[in-house]
Amino acid sequence: METKKLNEMLEKMTINEKTALRNKLEAEIEAFFNEVSDKNTIILVEEVKNLIDRVGEGFVEGDYYAPDRYYSRIPGVKNIRIRRPATISVKLHSYVQLPEKITLYGEEYKVECFESSLY
Repeated sequence: METKKLNEMLEKMTINEKTALRNKLEAEIEAFFNEVSDKNTIILVEEVKNLIDRVGEGFVEGDYYAPDRYYSRIPGVKNIRIRRPATISVKLHSYVQLPEKITLYGEEYKVECFESSLY
């Protein structure tokens, strides 16, 4: 892609869109250097970064029912939430192979999955 076209595209993007793009690129680059080839893990890292930054198409701000959450593109995953201490809660429609932990911004997060057909 030519630099001029890329710059034109970036000028039209919102900060939210640029941040989500950065998170996607960082997740893919980190996966390459850490020799991670599992697509679901790469998407999970991207989406958790988006949740932390409160950006991206899947982000939903917390309400009376639930805290901030991110509706995932991973097949079988409904949404992702962050709980303390350093836990990522993944709500599944059906079983999906995900890592037991991921590291983001120097902090290790435990990944807890649970199946639910509710909401």
